[in-house]
Amino acid sequence: MSHLHYEEEQRFSNVRWIWVVIPFVVLVPLIIMITEGGSNQEDAAMILLSTAFALLPVMVILLYSRLMLKIDNQGFHYKFFPAVIKWRIISKDMIESFEVTEKRSLLEKIECGYRRNRLNNTILMNISGKKFVRIKLKYSRRLKIGSENPEGFERALRRLTSPDNS
Repeated sequence: MSHLHYEEEQRFSNVRWIWVVIPFVVLVPLIIMITEGGSNQEDAAMILLSTAFALLPVMVILLYSRLMLKIDNQGFHYKFFPAVIKWRIISKDMIESFEVTEKRSLLEKIECGYRRNRLNNTILMNISGKKFVRIKLKYSRRLKIGSENPEGFERALRRLTSPDNS
């Protein structure tokens, strides 16, 4: 059995704003329809249903998205529900280098979710991370992972990649 060096789970924790936005998204089409004078109950019901069906997937994704990270003696494990359902492992032999950095640009400060860029062979995973842990893998692959505890993440990666770790 392998020893766990680091574990982190990120979720969208501040989703209260959804309950503020939803009434506006639902009520604005109804108000527009009523002010234009072409309103009946069937049209109002269809607008409410279509809006609810459009918002339902967004709400489910925001409420159930979860980034899970683990580092043990075998390597680095990650899972990002709903994009990566099963645990994926990156063995310690695949890691060339890593660094913890501040978010460098405005785009990086607002990047969130799971994104795979095939042009520069990078995978981004972030929900609520304060800093990025940038991991360079063999074969020019890269991971950019947001972390709430970047110092602990870096310590665990150093321990994993140290030569005396077997």
